[in-house]
Amino acid sequence: MTIAIKPTVLIIGCGPANFDPNPPPCTISFDKQGHAVALTELERQGKPVPSPTPMYAGVTANTPRYQQRFAEKYTDYIRLNRVVTRVRHAPQDHPAVKRWLVEWTPSYTSNSPEIGKTFEEQFDHVVVANGTDSRPFIPHIDGLWNWKGEILHSRWYRKPEAFVGKTVMIVGGGPSKLETGWPKHINNVSPMKIVQGPSEHSNTGRIVTVLDQVIDDVDTIADQPGVHNLDSHQLFYLPDPTLAFLLLHAEAIPWPFSEMQARVVASYWIGTPLELIPHSDEDNDSHSVLVLGHPGEFEYAEGLLKLIGEGGSEEVDSEGRWGAWPEWKKHIRALID
Repeated sequence: MTIAIKPTVLIIGCGPANFDPNPPPCTISFDKQGHAVALTELERQGKPVPSPTPMYAGVTANTPRYQQRFAEKYTDYIRLNRVVTRVRHAPQDHPAVKRWLVEWTPSYTSNSPEIGKTFEEQFDHVVVANGTDSRPFIPHIDGLWNWKGEILHSRWYRKPEAFVGKTVMIVGGGPSKLETGWPKHINNVSPMKIVQGPSEHSNTGRIVTVLDQVIDDVDTIADQPGVHNLDSHQLFYLPDPTLAFLLLHAEAIPWPFSEMQARVVASYWIGTPLELIPHSDEDNDSHSVLVLGHPGEFEYAEGLLKLIGEGGSEEVDSEGRWGAWPEWKKHIRALID
């Protein structure tokens, strides 16, 4: 989903996630630097298509309905079935009058008669609002290319029956691992350091962790993402803060959280001064640097609001300034975590 609020801001998002029980297969390849790349066949062919939805069987959420109601008053600005193929600064020799040039094309899976055509528009600011799940990312792990078992990015996970009788190593974790009945099947280990090739010890390959734990006979490796080059709030792109990212964090209630982030971004872009410094754990590839949980999400969001002169004791005060969550909401959140 692309929302264009002219004349200055482009918001790039993926829209509501509808469950797809049979996504195109995930295929893994490795680039020259040894980074794993997870793509569908159409993506490998360079077709402009969205990545498969990460929704899996059994997920219960009312967020798509919320999004649809919220979007009704902005329908004049929303463009669906468009794939943004390039975002760049306007070159000096380009006649553009705005900072960013954005190229897009109709989705290959749409019925548009203009499939194959590329269009270009100009914007002063760009917001990438698709969260961490829009593009599968697998951290670099030395020797992973030697692995002979299955590698599956979590975006392609649909139901547990597919793994009956298998031993699965999950790289990264989240609240789903706490679902009823699962803890007794899970053993936590330290992060992976290296993958050795198949041998007499393991048909797929031996995994060695950073604490030198040795793990054999794993059938499948599943993975979660990381992100780089952002400020300490993991919100603005440091080389050029006219580019911002919303809701990269995990284990946060998405709608109030992203709305608070958007409020801070808008405030900064209209002149509110903010000190933007690199994230303290910039070199960490782990998804853990984006995990907040309780009470982290409240501390983060309320701290952001204070930076722009808000963040009081009330949710919304008499002057319309945003503030803290009420204690009853925090209590419910604590029960979920």
